[in-house]
Amino acid sequence: MSMHKKLQESMREGVILERDRCMRVLFGLAKTTKAGLDKKLMTAGEKHLAELRFKIAEGIIAAAQLQIMNGVDPDAEDTAKEGPGFNPDAVGGAPGDGDEGRPA
Repeated sequence: MSMHKKLQESMREGVILERDRCMRVLFGLAKTTKAGLDKKLMTAGEKHLAELRFKIAEGIIAAAQLQIMNGVDPDAEDTAKEGPGFNPDAVGGAPGDGDEGRPA
């Protein structure tokens, strides 16, 4: 196996391990957050607020998990706004009424 292929394989393995570590951290956060809801003595209002907070945390954790699994890199340069095939109206284009160019 060439050195280049070994380096590529090592990088892929590193990425997989890092994604796994991030996912385990997020699962731990969800588990810790959920454990707070199991408190026995809570009024109905406290229980409702705790459930809402958990749903918010659950949504944030799910969004983070999706980005981790999709390999999103927030520090990467944004090159999708350039190059062939880029349609400025498809993403972030100026809003319109949708009836441009149609007869009335």
